[in-house]
Amino acid sequence: MIAYSDQVFNNRKGVILSEQSPIWISHRGLCQGTVENSKNSFSNATKVGFHWLETDLRISSDNVLFLFHDHSLSRLLGVDRLVTDMTWSELTQLRLVDGQPILSFSEFMELFPQENWIFDIKPEHGERTVKALIKWIESKSAEHFILQNAWFLFWNTNQRRMLLQKYPGARVLAGQAECYRAGIAVLFRVPWLGGIKPGHVYSINPRFLGFSLFKKRIVGAYINRGAKVLAYLPETEKEVSTASGLPFYMILTNGMRV
Repeated sequence: MIAYSDQVFNNRKGVILSEQSPIWISHRGLCQGTVENSKNSFSNATKVGFHWLETDLRISSDNVLFLFHDHSLSRLLGVDRLVTDMTWSELTQLRLVDGQPILSFSEFMELFPQENWIFDIKPEHGERTVKALIKWIESKSAEHFILQNAWFLFWNTNQRRMLLQKYPGARVLAGQAECYRAGIAVLFRVPWLGGIKPGHVYSINPRFLGFSLFKKRIVGAYINRGAKVLAYLPETEKEVSTASGLPFYMILTNGMRV
């Protein structure tokens, strides 16, 4: 059993980044030949040098945290049920399409304690997810450990507020509405109307309505206002290469890093 003490934190294999080096994040792990959000996908990612792993947190009907993106089991397990309607015992009896079991949050943290994480809190029953996450952190005395090494993404402002009320120092990515407003303002060259806040991290897609957003002018508009920018899922080799040459703070990718 992992003890999330200061000693464990101090023994982590930290990666020192220059001001010009983006943080490369593996989106649900490297999934070539395996299933997303699984032990194998994250193992693949760490083997090729990723030290940041993005994953999705959901909660079972009996309040066990586990890793799963979809609200339904149909795509990855071929079962026509909602994931949050099932107990953890029921979920453990199922297998992903490649034969792996669904990964619990506790198992994930024991398997990859040396990495850094982006936790995407899915909004369905997200209040219970946040409560269970806080309970897990307290049970492991892991507040320092988690807050130093994780970022959180929320789709619901009330759920975001719940976490920040408990842990004001938690690092939270800008939400969808914030990113959309900022992106529109920057695209139309009126960044002062975008509500861009210093220190916040905003996500931008490679394109919007046919316009390329991976441009120095656009990324620079955020930086000039004291914010940071995450490149959200560049899809092609060219987009990945372009993102790596711009002053992005983070690059979230489904594939290999540059």
